Amino acid sequence: MIHPLYEGSFTVDESKKFIPYDSSKDKLGDRPASLLVDIVPFLIKTSTELVVIDPGLGMESPNGDFQIHENIRHHGFSPDEITMVLLSHLHKDHAGGICYGNNHAFNLMFPKAKYFCQQKELEFAFTKKNSMSYNFDKLEFLQHSLNLKFLNRDGNIN
Repeated sequence: MIHPLYEGSFTVDESKKFIPYDSSKDKLGDRPASLLVDIVPFLIKTSTELVVIDPGLGMESPNGDFQIHENIRHHGFSPDEITMVLLSHLHKDHAGGICYGNNHAFNLMFPKAKYFCQQKELEFAFTKKNSMSYNFDKLEFLQHSLNLKFLNRDGNIN
């Protein structure tokens, strides 16, 4: 079973700031040089795993919970049941939801899960230290997490 975990629509410009976009009241013309993007992590239930693919921005909802946690609950699961997080790449709109907190006290968004990432992708991200496309504090935390499992080239995870 595959469930989309829609976090919302946003515009993003060269500053790489994600600004919520509501088509009923916002106009793209008011945001020149911006791209309109939908942030949609996915939840996949297999016979043995509950997998999140690209945990999104890590946004909090108006009630203070994390949007991705609310979305997972909406589909009848608990965030504590997530066993795997697959990271296609590490731009902040795909990997901002790997953890929450700040650089002095980060916590994994899914502490019972194994996080899978291509080792070369993480190495590449750290060569882009001047890029606003990444959240380096979160990537640094993930890099040292015991939950991180590196992938190299093609292969099977499980």
